[in-house]
Amino acid sequence: MLRAMRFRDRADAGRQLGRCLVDRDIEAPVVLGLPRGGVPIGFEVAAALGAPLDVLVVRKLGVPGHPELGFGAIGEDDVRLINPTIVRLAGVSEDQIAAVEREERVELDRRARRFRGDRPRVSLSGRTAVVVDDGLATGYTARAACEVTRRQSAGRVVVAAPVASVDAVAGMGDLADDMICLQIPPTFRAIGQFYADFTQTSDTEVVRLLEQAGAAAPGRELGDVPLRSVLERGRVDGPRRLVDGGRVADLPGYGYAQVSQAERRAWQPLIEGYTRTRRALALFVILIDARRGIEDEERQLYEWLGTENVPAQIVFTKVDKLNASARGLLRERAKAAFRGAGRGAGPIMLSGQTGEGVDALWAAIFDAVRGWQPQLAERAPPA
Repeated sequence: MLRAMRFRDRADAGRQLGRCLVDRDIEAPVVLGLPRGGVPIGFEVAAALGAPLDVLVVRKLGVPGHPELGFGAIGEDDVRLINPTIVRLAGVSEDQIAAVEREERVELDRRARRFRGDRPRVSLSGRTAVVVDDGLATGYTARAACEVTRRQSAGRVVVAAPVASVDAVAGMGDLADDMICLQIPPTFRAIGQFYADFTQTSDTEVVRLLEQAGAAAPGRELGDVPLRSVLERGRVDGPRRLVDGGRVADLPGYGYAQVSQAERRAWQPLIEGYTRTRRALALFVILIDARRGIEDEERQLYEWLGTENVPAQIVFTKVDKLNASARGLLRERAKAAFRGAGRGAGPIMLSGQTGEGVDALWAAIFDAVRGWQPQLAERAPPA
């Protein structure tokens, strides 16, 4: 008999789940951790997918006197699911159902305020909601979460967990469009049996992880989009046989704005997680505001990409703001800071105002895609 896999802790489980989800090529994902234990899992999954992270608050409705036995679940947006079989077998009355629901609704509202604070929900409209928990025993809270995402107009719903019971998987039905579990053991007593460290996640830890994930994307959401759509928006004619199937991800940056060192450090897990789990990463473009000059973060990122064998292209933006002398000085500094910093002539000078460097950047991208995976062209239909 095969032994069930044990995860070191939630972070380990999240990283393994993230690697699995990357292979699914999920379109426009938003990761939703079910607090509290699902948030550390969701944090790692969001890092792997390069996706925004939010919480989706649900609460189990426990049988009076036996709260570990759930007879249903509630969620945000007044979602309510009741298991009539458990209600009947446990002899739960309508008054008891109402009392438990009132109590849990108060806690649900408290957690939503505590975890999100002033932050609005991440929009799910037309996107793929990836509902993540640390494990699914009955699956009722995940089912309630799926219903919440439907009410928020999610385009698709994916439920993901490191481990789930057979009953939880069977009971999900058509509430989710897809369900990904690393293991579904035939014997399932409790979620904690599959973790070496199943220490309870605190409210403080949930808030910290959400803030860290939010700091990794200041002022915008992250997510990868098809390369084809980027070309169409930019009215760029690219070789179809090379770009079909390619994707572009917008990872965090701070441009000319003042961003604290703490915020910059918070981006590191997202960038590293995304880069390390993308086996087919053709090119990493480092955009540097030419007015700001070269900082240690760019040097360190470039060197780290080299250790990971990830091709990198340095691009200086807003070069129209510099005079000829400043441009020359920037080029000399770039040669010292970034050795071999790109294909061909090295760093690219780019201006959105004048169009300078745009063709060179697209040429670098097409060259990288062409050299990255020849079978991509073979899979694509002829132009």
